[in-house]
Amino acid sequence: MVWVMISLRNLSRRSVCEVASDLAHCLTTLRAPRQPLLLSLNAPLGAGKTTFARAFITACYGDDAPVIPSPTFTMTQVYECGDITIRHHDFYRLANPDEALETGWEESLQQGISLIEWATKLQEWLPMRHLEIELQFADAEDTRHVRVSSSHDEWQHWLETQWKTRAPHG
Repeated sequence: MVWVMISLRNLSRRSVCEVASDLAHCLTTLRAPRQPLLLSLNAPLGAGKTTFARAFITACYGDDAPVIPSPTFTMTQVYECGDITIRHHDFYRLANPDEALETGWEESLQQGISLIEWATKLQEWLPMRHLEIELQFADAEDTRHVRVSSSHDEWQHWLETQWKTRAPHG
């Protein structure tokens, strides 16, 4: 399996939010109305998964964005943004992958946009057609490295032809 990836290095918190916002704008204009879109958010604890998800969801809403709480304890927050349903999952507290079924996880595979924190806990259930967002702590204080990647042909093509040329700081 070949992965295509775009790496952005040493980004401030604000720049990470800009990446999430730009990605949201690009992806919401790209996707077909009924085509599901999954973003796998993987990072160590405290590296910015929820910050990234909040910036992405806020960008989808624009000026009418609601408060975006962390779904750490509820495991799932659902937002209706125009004709798009956005699901924000946080699977940090899952003891086993089967517990995800209680959160409406399977609906994420059917429609809308889903941002999945700690998606590595569901790795065997993730469809091949998803984008992986990885955040890592950088050397400088309060900076991060961000990697956007996919092994799916369609997303690889999109990353190479669209996102690579538009990615901020890339």
